[in-house]
Parts: sequence; structure tokens; C-alpha cells
Amino acid sequence: MSFLQLVRREMHGSMPKLLLMSGLGGISNASILASINAGVQASTSGGKPGLWSATLFLVALFLFMKTQQYVTITATAEI
Repeated sequence: MSFLQLVRREMHGSMPKLLLMSGLGGISNASILASINAGVQASTSGGKPGLWSATLFLVALFLFMKTQQYVTITATAEI
């Protein structure tokens, strides 16, 4: 029996939901970096960082916090 089969058999929660939340966490992490880079690029070219960058940062940060909270609680419950 492989390790993944063991984990799948013993897991009480939903594996697809955990994978979805982990993926959303990764996407939101990339969005945070993209918004920071967009804001820095705008400020180095002499302009002000746009409202788009700030909004993307806040939405991505909120999404990242919620997905990480879910993943942490689920992993702790499984352990």
C-alpha cells in the first residue's frame, strides 16, 4: 500500500475541497506578489500606484488568509 492510498483511506475530510483551497491559496499568493510588483513598477516610473493594485492586494490578502485558515484547521484535525 502506498502512502497516498493510506492517506486517502484514513482521511475524514474532503480531499477535493482541501486541494481546491490549497490551490486558491497558491493563486492568491501569486496575486499578492503581482499587486506588489504592479504598485512598485508604477511608483518607479513616476506615477502613483493605482487603485487596481491596492484592491487586488486587499482581496488576495483576504482570500489567502481564509484559505490558509481552512487548510491549517483541516490539516490539524486530520493529524
